[in-house]
Amino acid sequence: MQAEYIHAAIDRFGGPGGAVPGLNFQGGYVEAGWVLNGAGRAYALAPNGGTTYAIFRGVQPRDDQRVSRGGIGVFELSARYSAIELNARGFRGGAERDVSLGLSWYPEPNLRLIANVIHGRVQPGAAQSDALGTAPFSVDTVLGRLQIYW
Repeated sequence: MQAEYIHAAIDRFGGPGGAVPGLNFQGGYVEAGWVLNGAGRAYALAPNGGTTYAIFRGVQPRDDQRVSRGGIGVFELSARYSAIELNARGFRGGAERDVSLGLSWYPEPNLRLIANVIHGRVQPGAAQSDALGTAPFSVDTVLGRLQIYW
């Protein structure tokens, strides 16, 4: 499981007319993943010049799980909720809330195929009203990605 919160404080330049109030925006997400048939993401201490720090290791299929050795790889399910709010002090940038479901497949070490289905709910701001109107609407997306990492 992991989560992140972001708060952005924007100082605006008022030009010769003087100061303009700053803007504050916020957003974040919470995400959970479950490795179905593998060891998962190991949490380990790693040496760093005489001290230690903690790291999460990526999902790695064992040798007998590798597709190249007759296995089926490792599968991971994930779910995520994210939100962002871009309205502040008369600035109407809108808001969005997303729910995502994902499946990752690790057929070999350092290789990951990812599929996600995302349902978003958008509340357009005044800045988008000409193109999108002002009524809330939903957006559904299907994503696929190939990741090579080391």
